[in-house]
Amino acid sequence: MRKIKGIKVSIVSLLLLFLSFNIPANSQVFSDSSYFPMHIGKQWVFVSQTDTLIETIVDTKRIGENLYFSFDQFRGSSGYLSRMVENQVFIYVDTAEYLWYDFTADSGDSWMAPAGPILPFHQTTFYLLSKTDTVVTPIGTFTNCYLFDHFIGYDYDILEWFAPGIGIVQRSIWGWGITTWILTDTTIMTSVNDRKKLDIPKTFILSQNHPNPFNPSTIISYSIPKSDFVMLKIYDILGREIQTLVSEFKEPGIYSINFSASSLPSGVYLYRLQAGNLVETRKMLLIR
Repeated sequence: MRKIKGIKVSIVSLLLLFLSFNIPANSQVFSDSSYFPMHIGKQWVFVSQTDTLIETIVDTKRIGENLYFSFDQFRGSSGYLSRMVENQVFIYVDTAEYLWYDFTADSGDSWMAPAGPILPFHQTTFYLLSKTDTVVTPIGTFTNCYLFDHFIGYDYDILEWFAPGIGIVQRSIWGWGITTWILTDTTIMTSVNDRKKLDIPKTFILSQNHPNPFNPSTIISYSIPKSDFVMLKIYDILGREIQTLVSEFKEPGIYSINFSASSLPSGVYLYRLQAGNLVETRKMLLIR
């Protein structure tokens, strides 16, 4: 009997040892709540075709028995209040609370809520379209993203992708035109001084254009850590200058600009950023 028990223990030990060697060192198990991380000081930096949007959780506010986290900006609106309950995100609008993002839902599920800060007089229909999307951003590729669709009124639509441990990594707003916001940075600030340094990048970066390949337009993002004269130019594959997108003095910050190639043929093009003595060049592909 003792021998049989000893064999069982050895088998279990070998199995545990086998599993420990076959689990990747960098593997992480995320809970659904990690798709909408809420901490004071948590910050997301996005770029669109025209400008930069910075969203930061700056405070908490207690309403009745519920504790909400307050955003200074969210989709361009201030005073946004939200809280997470059992992997569901609720927002506080006027005098009531509504379900907003549901990370317990299945693909294809839908629910109703007020439109909130953007169009407060319209009803929103939420859809969970996918739990397995992949999103490519300048700071990395994110897999297993939740994709929510908010259909507001008759002609306003918002698509938002959430990555585990990060939060929103991409947002496309369809209404009076199309605006796409791509995540370029995320961090947690710990002090007032951190917030003052909010817009000051630490390094000179020229990001890969998005989307790439593209037709006919794409977004080029870059950051400069100090005030400098900045030049951003487009060249063909032979090195011939096509267009100057930027040629001016810039303060430190994160910038993005839309490049339209509507008059150019398909092919590989180069874009070159110079700020003082710093120079970087990247390739992009136009496909008709």
